[in-house]
Amino acid sequence: MDSEYNKTFTKCPHCGSEERFFEELGKEAVANGTVGPDFHLAYIATNGVVQDKQKSLYPGDKPVGFAFETDICTGCGAIYATKVKRAEVEVRMTPAGLVKPNFYTPGNDGMNRMQRRHPTLN
Repeated sequence: MDSEYNKTFTKCPHCGSEERFFEELGKEAVANGTVGPDFHLAYIATNGVVQDKQKSLYPGDKPVGFAFETDICTGCGAIYATKVKRAEVEVRMTPAGLVKPNFYTPGNDGMNRMQRRHPTLN
């Protein structure tokens, strides 16, 4: 597949309509002034990478990335992709300040072992 793959679909593949529900809601919000002029709305907008859960990704790895948007046809109600894109991604280190060392996990209520054993330290 082409690494520059980027497609936009303007018509419903089922009925050929060019009217989409969430796109119209976004246009109404722009017209009302409740959002900025460059606002764009889609039913589902997501992105990610292709990853084997059995293999870890490390800084410098370049997994295959993707992004897509969907919307709902107002003519027939079909949900279909409106934008599909392949993305170039590189795994980077997470800055140390973004990771809280005493993170919450179920069962410890956010306390570490020392805090649980010595409640007076809280």
